Amino acid sequence: MRTMRVWVRRLWTSMHAPTRRVAIGAATSVALTLLTGVQYLPPRLHLSVGGVSPRDIVAPRTIEFVDRARTATLRSAAADSIQLVLRQTSAEIASAQDQLTQTFAAIARARAASGLSSAERAALLSRKSPILLDNTVVLARPGLRQIAD
Repeated sequence: MRTMRVWVRRLWTSMHAPTRRVAIGAATSVALTLLTGVQYLPPRLHLSVGGVSPRDIVAPRTIEFVDRARTATLRSAAADSIQLVLRQTSAEIASAQDQLTQTFAAIARARAASGLSSAERAALLSRKSPILLDNTVVLARPGLRQIAD
């Protein structure tokens, strides 16, 4: 330690005055920078495994990791778990075809009826047709091409 003091004293006395001033200025600026910069250092956290953190730790950015294989597996499992909304059975198809046949027959009867007004044809068609038709007056008018063709 004594040799260090002697070395510093020799260095100090051997320097010129301008060089000494520059050295004092540099040392002062380094010391002030260290003193003011200490507040910007992050505080040390003493964390233990399984323990509770004394404060919130916030990540500088959000990163999302997606497990593509697991996502695909979960998607296929979810798709398989959905029940069918529309089930077509042969009985339902036969019933729909039967209703269409009855509707076309009712249209043909309404067109073939003579001596009826358009309103009477519409009433006849709405009574005989198993399917609710929107524009029954137009369908019941004679002279139009038949829908069943």
